[in-house]
Amino acid sequence: MKRIPVFFVLVLIITFCEAQKKTYIANIKNLNVLDNNAAIYALPKTVLNITAQASRTTIIPGPYYEYADKYLGIQNVTERRTTQWNITDIQINVCQEADQEYFFTLGNIRFKAADQILSGLAEDSLILLPDRFFKKYSFSEPDTSYGNRIYYTDLSVKRNFYLSNDTAYKKVFRDSVYVNMPVIKQKPVRKTLEEKAEEAANYIIKIRKRKFKLMSGQYDYMPEGEALEVAVKEMEKLESEYLSLFTGKKYIDNYKKTFQYIPDNTREISKEVLFRFSGTEGFIDPRQAKGKLVIIEIKDMNRTMYFDELNINSSGSLTGNYVLVRLPDLADIRVLIGEKILNESKVPVFQYGSMVPFSFK
Repeated sequence: MKRIPVFFVLVLIITFCEAQKKTYIANIKNLNVLDNNAAIYALPKTVLNITAQASRTTIIPGPYYEYADKYLGIQNVTERRTTQWNITDIQINVCQEADQEYFFTLGNIRFKAADQILSGLAEDSLILLPDRFFKKYSFSEPDTSYGNRIYYTDLSVKRNFYLSNDTAYKKVFRDSVYVNMPVIKQKPVRKTLEEKAEEAANYIIKIRKRKFKLMSGQYDYMPEGEALEVAVKEMEKLESEYLSLFTGKKYIDNYKKTFQYIPDNTREISKEVLFRFSGTEGFIDPRQAKGKLVIIEIKDMNRTMYFDELNINSSGSLTGNYVLVRLPDLADIRVLIGEKILNESKVPVFQYGSMVPFSFK
């Protein structure tokens, strides 16, 4: 009978021992010492980033609004400055970060095997590895304020004053006596608002006449093709600018704010106030008693409730050839202002899900 080499005996013994050796998994918060050779992963939790977009419409009355009817026949023009805010869009964006309650260590497993198993689960978004535990969030808001903006600068094509003759007298020694001699002087006089409005209205009418002649071909020399189109557009642009002196201007500024919300798994239906919104002031702190409440409402759909009967222990140490993962459950998310629904989405939320074992035998 041939003797079996000692080397092969040792290999068989080590292989048998390794086969009997089971992987252990433990929640890090319950460990006193962390094994340097163990793999680490975390279960994700769902974070909601709610982005609200709003527009602010500002109407500025023209400086000559009082004379719009008198000189141009335009009625019901804007007489005072108004501001109106409106919510134009609500977006619900979902991302994941590590749940601080579920950091796990995986021991008694070869590094290469652990890397393959955990990498596969991470690709399926069932777990997070250390380099993806947390993400950077940016909540920058563009500055759209204009300060003391001058809304009307082109008020007329003529000077802002006219020269008026003023008669003054000076004493002149003539024929042995002093006599008062009249002296005519010209001095600038500032035009009244109505006079400037009349000039602007006359200029608008002049533009209209020239545009009509241009379009009807009444000039001796006529631009053709693209040149005619450009000329008409420029005249319309100039006419619109001068009309705004009577009818006013409208400006629309766009704003964006992002609010972060983490669903709470202790309640089946959660309601939280994101912010308040006013038609005259826009976004308002929820602690102030004005504007309408904008609320996020989340309802757990309980699609994974049957997995809860497995009673998986996720807080202590477990032994077996598996890792713990959490299946997300479906949630109905609504963002409302008053009774009006601004956005409704159904998204998977990990906090509402159930813990299950994933075997890697």
